[in-house]
Amino acid sequence: MTSDLVFARVVLYFILPIRMTVSVNQILEAQAHIGTLKNEAHPKTSKYWSEVTNGVVVINPEILAQQLETTRATIQKAKAEGKEISRSM
Repeated sequence: MTSDLVFARVVLYFILPIRMTVSVNQILEAQAHIGTLKNEAHPKTSKYWSEVTNGVVVINPEILAQQLETTRATIQKAKAEGKEISRSM
């Protein structure tokens, strides 16, 4: 699974229902913390990894939850300012 697919899964499950807050348990249940193959992962993403299991990167769910909360707040702020929010995937 590529990191783009993981990001798309995270957006679909957590960002679209914008009023929802995301817990680490929800991330684990959705398996959104499972990343890409290590040999396909960009080296700059290694600061977000919690481990590599069987050659698959496992993303730190606490960092992922923090980033989702920051993204949610940014989107809410943009909506409050009347800016257009578009979904481009």
